Amino acid sequence: MADVWRWRNVLNFDSRSAGCRLESADHGSSKETVMLGRYRNAHCRFSGLAIALPNRLANRDPALRQLMSSLILSMTLISSAFGSPMKTPDIKQNPHPKMRYEITMTVQGAPGPFDTVSGFVQYKVSNDRCVPLTPISGATLPPEKSVPLELSRVGDDVYKGALYVDLLQDEDYYGLGICHWSVVAATVSLKVKKADFSPDLLADSILKQASQTRYFSKKQFGAVERGELAPPVISGVLPAEYEAFKPEWQQDMFSVTLSAKEDFQ
Repeated sequence: MADVWRWRNVLNFDSRSAGCRLESADHGSSKETVMLGRYRNAHCRFSGLAIALPNRLANRDPALRQLMSSLILSMTLISSAFGSPMKTPDIKQNPHPKMRYEITMTVQGAPGPFDTVSGFVQYKVSNDRCVPLTPISGATLPPEKSVPLELSRVGDDVYKGALYVDLLQDEDYYGLGICHWSVVAATVSLKVKKADFSPDLLADSILKQASQTRYFSKKQFGAVERGELAPPVISGVLPAEYEAFKPEWQQDMFSVTLSAKEDFQ
């Protein structure tokens, strides 16, 4: 029978070394496996390749064996680089943003004051083709960034702030083409003790200069004030859900409305 090349990916996770171990799946007197040992890289995916050569061929041609060993080592180094974590890019701000939107928040019927009022704007790269594949999963994870949204009180239970849609700089962060940033949402945190009453305004509503109302329970507000157990983030309910409530339940709710208005500079 003719000599046969046997190629096997035989990478196993080794919990003792918190890394990866390459070992042969083909054992026997007629084969010899070229081994590369153990890798201490918890992110390895294709960190090694075992090549089983018949002893007769390996012994007859030591130069060939040396060549194959060098080939395996080269493939391992390439794979190890592929398995390293993706670097976080140095995200820059646009030096001259122009797409400004004024955000207004109106609170109606809240049973008490909030400890603090703050917010943030979430941005995300919209074209994932400019982002390399992540190790192990092979998925693309577009960069995200949150920027504070400063809100100032301008009247009874009325707050205003502003955001820029083009705040972050579009740039070729990974050498795969220009990454384009877009707004995901503007989110507000109305802090009471350890809980956040947290309405938001999604990008589509911001760009359409629309508004969004969320409803929150007054009883839950009181429970939070008393220090009773509550979820850390309370997102409230949308109008469709509110309208389905019984009248007595609706009377127990207070509302927070966020709206956007274009104010380009």
